[in-house]
Amino acid sequence: MNIAGMPLDIILIFALAVLVSVGRIVEIRKNGMDTLNIIGNRIDLFVLILLGWEMLLIIGRLFQNSADGTSAYQLPVILISLSLLYFSFKRLKVFKNLYFDILLYLSLIVEAILLYGFNSGISVKELFINNVADSGGIASFLLLPCMVSTYQYCMCRDRLRSWFYLMTAVISYFTLFLNHNIVSFWLMAVVFLAIPLVLRTTAGLVKMDMQLLFIYLFLLSNMSLLINYTELIRADISFELEHSVYIELLLAIGGAFFFTQWDKIPEGIDLERLVTRKLRRMFRFLMIAIEIVFAGFILGGEIWKELPDKIGTGMIKSFAIPLAGEAGNATSGFLMMLRQDVIGSVLILVIAVLLIIRIWKNHNFGKSVTNILGLFSAVFGVEILFWTPCAWSLPFYLMIVVPAAFYKEEIKKVTGIKINFSKEGAYEK
Repeated sequence: MNIAGMPLDIILIFALAVLVSVGRIVEIRKNGMDTLNIIGNRIDLFVLILLGWEMLLIIGRLFQNSADGTSAYQLPVILISLSLLYFSFKRLKVFKNLYFDILLYLSLIVEAILLYGFNSGISVKELFINNVADSGGIASFLLLPCMVSTYQYCMCRDRLRSWFYLMTAVISYFTLFLNHNIVSFWLMAVVFLAIPLVLRTTAGLVKMDMQLLFIYLFLLSNMSLLINYTELIRADISFELEHSVYIELLLAIGGAFFFTQWDKIPEGIDLERLVTRKLRRMFRFLMIAIEIVFAGFILGGEIWKELPDKIGTGMIKSFAIPLAGEAGNATSGFLMMLRQDVIGSVLILVIAVLLIIRIWKNHNFGKSVTNILGLFSAVFGVEILFWTPCAWSLPFYLMIVVPAAFYKEEIKKVTGIKINFSKEGAYEK
């Protein structure tokens, strides 16, 4: 829906930012606080400069006869809204799990709309016509519930809520696959390997993370059967059966290797108190390997099509060609901003660098929430390089990125004791 040529979602985001800012001003006046204290660091300063520049840009375009019409104001309005919301999210003293749950509840509504569109044959563009130029915009949003539900399931120890997070994760994975953006498949796979690295690698965390990774890969490997051999899904997408066989083969090999390490844990050990350093090293190796393969497939481009169709090279081609093609046709959000607003893009780049430095300094193994927010922020940074996110997903990501940099979480200190396992039993070293 458009109002005066402006998409409704952008208007709602701007209205939200204005209401929150007005409430903040009223609070400052009521408590007699100094309004000049709004600038607390260099990031605040550059956000204010960005806010002022975008306002000047809108004023300047009002006196110009632009052929783009109201579309020329969409990006400045979004950046103004996000700049205002930045100062509100920065004030979060405590980042509660309730925020993640609210995000999941709202995501389920969007996923229900998407699933209806996929199963009824309605184009996603007809459902989200103002925002979606390709599957990347939808994938950027769908990765949020995928990552959040995965984290919530891994950290939850309540049986009933664990089932809710599990079902939400399965629905989110399934919707992500129906959106059929290859880059998003790889990014989510990296998240599974990164969670035991950014959090303390307890055996309980690894167990639940690997359960979801198995579900993720098993569901992905069977998408070709659902699409090609049933009439349950009417979406115009294609999953190769050969590609599914390769995924199942990798799943079997990875599972066999994982259980050779897992079976070394004696029975009766409290999994929540056992830190598995060998598994941590294995996850670090796999994550570096998959990142190298991911970058190599993309940089290879059309070269992979020249490989012969043999057993080994055929497997490489089945993964490399779709990924390279998807990445080559993607519309980078940063490049899109650079074409429309060079000065604003430079300011955003400076703010992003300062936020990355701040997030890195805020990292600590005793800060589980801060660390997972940092991981989600890193995924969002990669998304910007490949896709132009939907406008309605940006406030959610901003609510994650800003606390990742400024949230002062209390460090949970633990005492570690090294335990060696042998055939005779476990003993302290």
